[in-house]
Amino acid sequence: MSLKKYFDILGLPENASPQEIRKQFRALAMRYHPDKNTTLNAKDKFLQLTEAYEILIGKKNAPVELTARNRPKKEKSTEERMREAKKKHFDQLYKEQQENERYFKSLFTGRKWRILKKISILGPILSVLLVLDMFLPNHYETDKILTFEQIIPSDDALQQNSLVRTEKGNSYWILGINYALYSELPTVLIERSWLFHIPKKVVAVPRLANTSYSVNFTFLSEIFVVCLFFCLPFFVRIYKKKTVLYTVLYHVSIYLSTALMIWFLVWEDHWAHLLVLGFL
Repeated sequence: MSLKKYFDILGLPENASPQEIRKQFRALAMRYHPDKNTTLNAKDKFLQLTEAYEILIGKKNAPVELTARNRPKKEKSTEERMREAKKKHFDQLYKEQQENERYFKSLFTGRKWRILKKISILGPILSVLLVLDMFLPNHYETDKILTFEQIIPSDDALQQNSLVRTEKGNSYWILGINYALYSELPTVLIERSWLFHIPKKVVAVPRLANTSYSVNFTFLSEIFVVCLFFCLPFFVRIYKKKTVLYTVLYHVSIYLSTALMIWFLVWEDHWAHLLVLGFL
């Protein structure tokens, strides 16, 4: 027997998955539940939805055409059918609630939760050290610009982003570089932060006056975004709400925040500079 009419009752295509059927039924059942919807046809609509849902997920067989010979002597009253439909609806809600409880319980226990607790401590510590590193004295090292490439052009010549490559094998994103200056005087000073040795400025040393250019796309130049991801695990550990948003933030913390912290510590040996407090 074709099940198309039952899909039509739920407003779904015939190739809808069981998950889509459950989701659609739950939404429509909440809309037409007699306790919430007082319109005249709400009760009948609720019964139709319940019957269609049970048939499509396999809890109940589709009815067959009855003849006078095999027709039952007595059918259930509307009130009895309504009580059964309500019971099945609340059973479905209870089942989904139990599944959600088991899912969130798995989030708050096990190996992933232990990792989250550790990075929730490491992240704020790194954030504080990064902010502190902005105000500590700087290191300076001499280098020489070999090439520069205009990678991200703009209409304003003074606001062009260029990738500068140096004699020591380093690369820096510079905004508004003076090409004429560096073609004549390629020797520069690289200003680095004290603790993590993150490049902050490229300083030209002409005969009359120093000219400095900020280095873009570093952990310090994007410190707000970096600290946001570093501190996210701490927020997730404290917040602990059973919502979809929390689930998203939880997985972002486990995978993205953890990966960013590892990258930060490994990149240019930041972990080693931290161990010696920036002295080497």
